[in-house]
Amino acid sequence: MPKPLERVLWRYDPILLNSRYDLAYHKEAFAHLAERLAGSTEKCIISFLDCYPKINKRLAASQIRPPSAAEQRELAGQFAVTAQKYGLKLATCAESIELADLGISHASCVDAALLARLGSGRLTATKDKNQRGECGCVESIDIGAYDTCLHGCSYCYANHSMPGIVKKHALFNVHAPLLCSSLQAEDKLTERKVYSLLAGQQELF
Repeated sequence: MPKPLERVLWRYDPILLNSRYDLAYHKEAFAHLAERLAGSTEKCIISFLDCYPKINKRLAASQIRPPSAAEQRELAGQFAVTAQKYGLKLATCAESIELADLGISHASCVDAALLARLGSGRLTATKDKNQRGECGCVESIDIGAYDTCLHGCSYCYANHSMPGIVKKHALFNVHAPLLCSSLQAEDKLTERKVYSLLAGQQELF
């Protein structure tokens, strides 16, 4: 039987640096959250900022940068000490840096083994070919929509511009069959065949 705490994964990411969010900030923030979440989860997944070309101007405007390799190890080392204190496991998401000596493994956020335990059935899923090479996730379908969040985070790769977000948000219809807005005359619908990944259950949905 799966343990209840396996059902909740805590993510601390993206880890970024500037004059406000420095190493001391992250060490303190991680410790604060770890203390509050201890007993509600058993695992935390961390990742460091990825600088996608389309967000570089926003990052520069806020003087945001990713931690260097040395800074990553310093933070990871302190996080590992904190995690051990509160009985938490640590893993990285889509990171090439090796932190096994600190007790930190590489994560599969969409984890076939975990999903099999939680769902009581073996999965036939393979690695997701649409993700980065360092990503350990198995194949899945993302149901999110770009340019729909109004928070305006500088580091977010899912938003292109605030004017575009505001325009799309204005078209939102809670009764529409889409996540955002309604079907327009120029829209094209493409049917996607979906199969069960449970072993022995390959029926079409």
